[in-house]
Amino acid sequence: MHQRTLSPDEQHFLTRCLDDFVRWKKEAKSQEQIAPGIYAGDPAGYIHHLASVAFDVASLTHAQE
Repeated sequence: MHQRTLSPDEQHFLTRCLDDFVRWKKEAKSQEQIAPGIYAGDPAGYIHHLASVAFDVASLTHAQE
């Protein structure tokens, strides 16, 4: 929660990515719903970085098992 009190320039990179994802998700909800809880839209910017980090974490987790 400490990250939320900082200015965007001082926040951790992943905090900015998550904030951008939340904004994008809210905008996508007003666009096209594919199925309950699944929305379509064109992610850009920080969201691509967030997806890349998520894939890396999943890959490392899988490799450790």
